Amino acid sequence: MGNEPMLATSLGALAEYAIYDGLVQDALPMLKESTRIYRDLGDLSATRGPEFKKLIECDNRQLQEDLLPAYRQMTTLFRERFWLADPDTRRHYQDLIQFVELWDRWLAKSIPAEVIERVGHAEERLHPFYEHIYERHDSLRTRLESGRP
Repeated sequence: MGNEPMLATSLGALAEYAIYDGLVQDALPMLKESTRIYRDLGDLSATRGPEFKKLIECDNRQLQEDLLPAYRQMTTLFRERFWLADPDTRRHYQDLIQFVELWDRWLAKSIPAEVIERVGHAEERLHPFYEHIYERHDSLRTRLESGRP
């Protein structure tokens, strides 16, 4: 068994800090890895099982109460201001919508795990979008600070 329980607990705690620091993109992979480790440790004794169950429940609650509402807010903002987005930004819209939709379906138990795995549902698919937004933000800020239109 080794240090897997400690690693999973640490990943869960790091994910929580990432969420509170506004680094949602860093939190999901940690939560997923934490959950994977817990799943792999499924043969833990019954005395430790409830403790790990509570950790997983906490991670799931954070996903539903913190992470997914933030993603839904992103999709709403994107949809409402789509007409203002440049073409380079618009190309990321579908990935964001699909990411949130698959999580919503998973939580509603209306999509099998095999489908999630097959379509490659991973937050990493949104990393190009995040990078684009940061680059666009920095570019616009520089233009505003220099007084250029």
